[in-house]
Amino acid sequence: MSGIAGTIGFGLVGTGVIAHNHAQAIQALAHRYDLNLVGVLGRSEEKAREFAARYAVPFASADSAAFFARQDIQVACILTPSGLHLEPALQAIHAGKHLLV
Repeated sequence: MSGIAGTIGFGLVGTGVIAHNHAQAIQALAHRYDLNLVGVLGRSEEKAREFAARYAVPFASADSAAFFARQDIQVACILTPSGLHLEPALQAIHAGKHLLV
């Protein structure tokens, strides 16, 4: 990732099937590109914590304000069902995050 200094922190919004694919991809590329999966936002604390435990993600929450306020998340991956992309995408934009939808 030319031109970007330091570790790039990713946060996943959603814990469904596609979120597992993203977590695995980020972790597989982590050392090569200085990436880190640092947070997950789920519909419930329980789902977020289960997902985080599976992938050793340090932050898990159902609180979107807390998730988007984190300074160590530079990129938010919106992995919710397609009809539910708008709200978290707008939250990410307002928080100054880079966005993958």
